[in-house]
Amino acid sequence: MLETQSAREHKIKCKYPNLNSWGATMSEFLRDSLRVLGSRRSLALTGCTALLLLVPFILWSRNSVRPELVRLQRERGYRLVSVRVFDDKVYTISFADRTMRSSKPFLDQGSVESGAVSPDGTRIAFSHCLPPGFTHPSPNIQDCPSGFVLATVRTDGSDLKDYQGLVNQGSNICWSHDMSKLVTTMDDRRQQHGWATDKLVIFDLNTGQTEVIDGEFDTFAVPQCWSPDDKQIVYTVNKPVGIRILRLYDTRLKASKDLASGGFGTWSPDGKWIAYLFCPPSLRGCAYYLIRTSTGQQRLFFTADDDETGISWSPDSRFVAYVSMARLFERTPLEMVREMVRLRVRRLEDNAEYPCADFFDGESMRFDWVG
Repeated sequence: MLETQSAREHKIKCKYPNLNSWGATMSEFLRDSLRVLGSRRSLALTGCTALLLLVPFILWSRNSVRPELVRLQRERGYRLVSVRVFDDKVYTISFADRTMRSSKPFLDQGSVESGAVSPDGTRIAFSHCLPPGFTHPSPNIQDCPSGFVLATVRTDGSDLKDYQGLVNQGSNICWSHDMSKLVTTMDDRRQQHGWATDKLVIFDLNTGQTEVIDGEFDTFAVPQCWSPDDKQIVYTVNKPVGIRILRLYDTRLKASKDLASGGFGTWSPDGKWIAYLFCPPSLRGCAYYLIRTSTGQQRLFFTADDDETGISWSPDSRFVAYVSMARLFERTPLEMVREMVRLRVRRLEDNAEYPCADFFDGESMRFDWVG
């Protein structure tokens, strides 16, 4: 027996009883509505309804998340920070007005290739192009005649330490929670028979010792790679044809194991989750996934289109920050013809988001939580 139009509409209402209070996601509603309501008239009605629902939903999401972020920034010092390539400054997002505020330069000589701020926001670990720094700083030419070393400095520019012989040419850096160790990809040339290739290592800031995590080609870890007890490290191995493997290293067993297909793994501060990004070789249709650390069970977190960054967890594990392409309805007419990516903060309890900053024409910055 053919199903009547009213019966079809009743199915949608039953499946989404809280639709008017934004309980169902817009994507699910649109998908099911387009499948159930087949006529052109119904299609047009569904599209109009979706637009009417979508605009206030976006405004509600922004207006509910922003005040909480502003309060946490003011009361607890939670903030998103970034060390910009070719710029010796730390940038901080102001949640109140969606602006980036820069610090004074923390280097007097040389140049910064990449860096990461410590969890408490007081120190920076970075790849230091030694004086005179980059002689041809441009997007296509990068000449560092004096070479790179791993370095640390306080955010006010004091207490600069260059670790001679530890060659870090712009690799990601991950601080341990107690700020005594760094995980990064580098070449230790301090001995006569040093490593011939870069390896993913733990560097102990107190003893100066290095411990090899993985010597496989093209491995890296991003900030928030350590477990809360600083005993395990999640990292990524790049394989041929765009395949990535997420691995877990145990500092006590001195051994690694594969966790999932994907990369850019980060550990929630409460220790409950490891998040990672999975992208097909085409880099289209990417999605973030979660691994529950107590059971190893995996589940979809949220889709990410063509993202290429990991997520950063807030200190209370209630928010995540990530960068993704701006959607069509988020752009002005003039922005339609430009490449545009957006830094977003997502509140996990209801998936409401707040856009914190926009970047255009290939420029982008990774921001991480401190506080």
